[in-house]
Amino acid sequence: MINILKLKHFNKAASEGNPDKILQTLEIKPGLSIGDIGSGGGYYTLQLAELVGESGTVYAVDVNKGNLEYVEKEVKKKNLQDRVNFILATDENSNLPDESIDLLFLRNSFHHLKNRKDYFINLKKCLKEEGKIVIIDHKKGHRSGPAMNHGTGEGEIELNLEAAGFREHSSFSFLPGQWFFIYKK
Repeated sequence: MINILKLKHFNKAASEGNPDKILQTLEIKPGLSIGDIGSGGGYYTLQLAELVGESGTVYAVDVNKGNLEYVEKEVKKKNLQDRVNFILATDENSNLPDESIDLLFLRNSFHHLKNRKDYFINLKKCLKEEGKIVIIDHKKGHRSGPAMNHGTGEGEIELNLEAAGFREHSSFSFLPGQWFFIYKK
């Protein structure tokens, strides 16, 4: 019960965090294959599933089986089960299929990753040649985040992604208190 309340809170926070502008910025097209890493309550999984259409696929990826079960119920309510797959990940690996993903989406999950460089080296394997990684995460120490020490410090994203062999494609500053980067192989 407490987990469901937490997941509903995550979804409410996501819905209030400028999702329309985020999704518009990402230019999601029908037919894309997207991995929602750290899908939590599934707010973005559902939004992305609508955008990729019947020809696309969204992978809800989480280390918590209960989170995935909750998202699966929400997906069924919206009748989107034909375009969403559920993957139980580990702290080391997303378990996504190799060379299958156009876009990896990580929102407020980067700061939870333990061995970031190795994790992103593993993620690189699942991306298609022109694949991208989107990282949105709380700025450590910013008042808009969940706690002052909860989040990612300046330069941490860049350091880890570049060490894993990615290059920055773009960054955005319209989310107060959050980093927003897009990286490419």
